[in-house]
Amino acid sequence: MFSVVTVPAVTGEPQVWTSTRTGLQAPYLAAVVAPLAGIELDLPTVVTARLCHASVTLARATARSVLHRPLALAEAMASSRIEGVVADALDVGLTQLGRRTGPAARLTAAAATATDIAAGAVAPLDDLALTCHLALLGTDPAWAGRAGVWRTQQVWIGRPGSTPATAAFVPPRAAHVPAAMSDLARFADRDDIPALALAALVHAQLETIHPFGDGNGRVGRALVQTTLARAGIIGPGPVPLSVGLLADAGGYIEALRAFRDGDVTPIVDAFTQAAASAAATIEHLEPDLTAHLDAARDRLTATVRPQAAAWRVLDLLPEHPVLDAPTVRRLTGLTGAAPHRALDQLARAGVLTEVTASARNRVWVHDGVLASIERAVAVHRW
Repeated sequence: MFSVVTVPAVTGEPQVWTSTRTGLQAPYLAAVVAPLAGIELDLPTVVTARLCHASVTLARATARSVLHRPLALAEAMASSRIEGVVADALDVGLTQLGRRTGPAARLTAAAATATDIAAGAVAPLDDLALTCHLALLGTDPAWAGRAGVWRTQQVWIGRPGSTPATAAFVPPRAAHVPAAMSDLARFADRDDIPALALAALVHAQLETIHPFGDGNGRVGRALVQTTLARAGIIGPGPVPLSVGLLADAGGYIEALRAFRDGDVTPIVDAFTQAAASAAATIEHLEPDLTAHLDAARDRLTATVRPQAAAWRVLDLLPEHPVLDAPTVRRLTGLTGAAPHRALDQLARAGVLTEVTASARNRVWVHDGVLASIERAVAVHRW
């Protein structure tokens, strides 16, 4: 365990909760977060050394990475599962094709979009948080008018049925959110703190502020990508840092609690380990997907002529394991009946499996690629 590194602890602001159902009142403490923009952070040498090692390991893995969408999907699936939103890779892929799926798949696909936005954005962090929240919940009718804006009501964290008076933690009053997020944006621009530590603290502070009524965790984990990309640790695409956090979700939640008490050691430790896990995920997933592509190429060589349209689709499979004809048309330029013909050729060769029963709106999948992505997100994998 690292030596203890501290920041100002969260304090409390006395408030009174009035039940809308019974009218009864009860006192509670709403959090008051300390500004971070100008804090002095004294990281022990051992902490800095471990952070640097994890950063270099992750940077090397991403430098060798040639894939984007599978890593973004793994990140979104893991980040969503931390919140109890569980969808498999097939359903998310169907959602991304515009097919009707369940709410978990829709939310996970939206989380992938938010993560992509965060990884490539240059906007101030507070503005970017709003953009990511809109991407996450903007298509949900229940969030009409509330997605992409700061919350205007008190929120709290606790068991179902809890109130601010009985909750485990009550974030700051809504009136304090804009200023707190503006301070956090200035802190995120610091260049005198190792990027992984900065990402950990930015994330923990956002979780403490809880600027939205829902989606804070997924938005906060998406913004980790922004911090790492701006530091040059990762490339233009996301990395599956949430896979490591999911592997020890209990420790991650406890680290966020420790941060509120002023101890940043556990959250820095969690992000250091998550970076190493992300690097390992990349190192294992990419060769796995390459092996699937090589096997598919062998199958096509044995059964399909070299000029066949299927060859135009083959290289799409690691990034697009769930396909339909309109997607093939858009990505390859094939026209007319050629996309359907190519997909059928791949199915006859045993490369793809059709998962639709009707003659219209047909969808094909590569089961091996989907299984590899599922394995990447699993706690016990490889």
